[in-house]
Amino acid sequence: GDNAVTAVLGNGWYNEQSVAVWNFHEARWRDRPRLLCELRITYTDGTTEVIGSDETWKTSTGAYTYNNIYSGDKFDARLEEVGWKTAGFDDSKWESVLPAQAPAPLLVAQQMPGIRITEEVRPVSMKRFSDQLYVYSFPKNMSGLCRLKVKGEAGTRITLKHGELLKTDGRLEQGNINVYYHPVKPDEVFQMDVFTLKGTGEEEIFMPSFSYHGFQYVEVESSRPVTLTEENLTGLFMHTDVRPSGSFACSSPLLNKIWEATMQAYRSNLHSIPTDCPQREKNGWTADAHIAIDLGLLGFDGITLYEKWMNDIIDNQREAGEISGIIPSSGWGYGEWPGPVWDAVMFIIPNALYDYYGESRSIERLYPTMLRYLDYLKTKEKDGYLPFGLGDWVYWKATTNNEYTSTAYYYLDYKLMARFASLLGKDATPYQEKANTLKSLINQKFFNAETGVYAEGTQTAQALALYLGLVPEGKEQLVADKLREVVTGNNYFLDFGLLGSKTVPAMLTKYGYIEDAMKMITKTEAPSWGYWVETMGYSTLPETWTLSPKFADASLNHVFMGDVSAWMMNQLAGINHDDSAPGFRHIRITPHFVKELDWAKGEYHSVRGRIASEWKREGDKVMLTVTIPADCSADIVVGDQTETVSAGTHTFTYPA
Repeated sequence: GDNAVTAVLGNGWYNEQSVAVWNFHEARWRDRPRLLCELRITYTDGTTEVIGSDETWKTSTGAYTYNNIYSGDKFDARLEEVGWKTAGFDDSKWESVLPAQAPAPLLVAQQMPGIRITEEVRPVSMKRFSDQLYVYSFPKNMSGLCRLKVKGEAGTRITLKHGELLKTDGRLEQGNINVYYHPVKPDEVFQMDVFTLKGTGEEEIFMPSFSYHGFQYVEVESSRPVTLTEENLTGLFMHTDVRPSGSFACSSPLLNKIWEATMQAYRSNLHSIPTDCPQREKNGWTADAHIAIDLGLLGFDGITLYEKWMNDIIDNQREAGEISGIIPSSGWGYGEWPGPVWDAVMFIIPNALYDYYGESRSIERLYPTMLRYLDYLKTKEKDGYLPFGLGDWVYWKATTNNEYTSTAYYYLDYKLMARFASLLGKDATPYQEKANTLKSLINQKFFNAETGVYAEGTQTAQALALYLGLVPEGKEQLVADKLREVVTGNNYFLDFGLLGSKTVPAMLTKYGYIEDAMKMITKTEAPSWGYWVETMGYSTLPETWTLSPKFADASLNHVFMGDVSAWMMNQLAGINHDDSAPGFRHIRITPHFVKELDWAKGEYHSVRGRIASEWKREGDKVMLTVTIPADCSADIVVGDQTETVSAGTHTFTYPA
């Protein structure tokens, strides 16, 4: 019979038009949208036919009058021709298409999951200001878009404006997320979709196709009166559809809220790349991603997503060897800012993929990129140190020396490079020697061997030295004791930013101070994770510990402070990989029966099978049940006791 193949083209990142500080409107790849389409038909007699896009195709502008990844879609239903998707449509007035060059030399199938709508979210309330103005509230912050059902007169213009906050009068507040957006086109508004009704007399349904937003609240405004209820608008949570692989729960509602908010923020920031936020930037910030890699891989099967993004890093590197702080980049973010702590992504994420999956493809592909980058950094040394770059980003009050943090991550680069060289059968000696030299330089300049203090003695400075293995042998406990002293001296409040959020709880725990870590993590006054989810009621993790009174420059949907959730899985449930047996061939189970909890459990679906650890108090005893996959082994470490087990389910009893 007669059939038709139709398509609508949008701009996406390929043809970014909005003017923002990241300059994507000037990207080297920018061009008009284009289509390559091929339909392959296999008949019952075994013959095949190929119908492809060629010069016989026809084109028209259609009902989308504008679409942009930052601002949104504009759709005028009056311009949509009746029956245009059917084989019988008369396209004689349409124009013939023009042949176009391929946007890239290689046509490569996407290996990672697609961006999909994974959940439909109903509003919890709707406030009617008039018959032309409504504000919808959803139960959680999310990335995605909305589906609107509405009936109205032809030509009625309806706008859907998205944001994370409300003003005191109940109207939408975008002040915390529109700071970097600089519209230059008429009627161009940040995070706003515009629909113009056809006016058929029946209910019309609109859903954007070429943008996505970060939002919890939507302000719907109409040029003419319309009647809306809570049923007219549905939120659609949309992200790269990575498969869930891990879960955590415990007897503390507060910790459970932190875990859920972390995972919600993580998914909200997966859109073909790991992003910082789903609204104002949508950028692939490198440090955000590597700080969040453990919580991400413990929660979701993300290997193909990260392998793809590692290839983007290869594309991003300039001839001199440097990479930018956001990837992809139109040219913004190269040079000495953000610098080595951010650039370490090219070493940290491939290393994590090897630890979690036993997979070395990203290491192999990135190896030449790493070599060029390390050669580039050599030209930036000053007396062996790297005196530039960002460090403990978005700190609370205590600042940590950036030369210390940059050189420390420079050391980590070489430490990992030595591991990679050995793994690939290459000579690791020069990389290990350089790592040893950097370690000595760091301790020479930034370590007081008598007091155990690194740099300014901040929480981050102490924990980072322990986390990276910089501390001279035999001095580790002294440094950890000083870390605890700084924490207790601050009434157990955290006082750090990006780097401390990953290292302080982990190092307190490693050196015997998990109770101090618990006091820090469970606080509900600012600054704390508890303040975010309990006191403020946020459903995702903000970018800053508190919001400024002017709301400027502070997204409420960032994941880069969320490693505390990885800490819960690692230290409360106790599920850990073993560096010496990548891909969870051997597992370390290290649960901590903290007094604040009655039970805790974690589950992780590794590449080798399901790993589970659950403990609960029963009177004066604690029962621990552990499940280990087939052909794997595990060390069960509780206090100073270690038992090695093979595959299967095992139960242990310990004194409470």
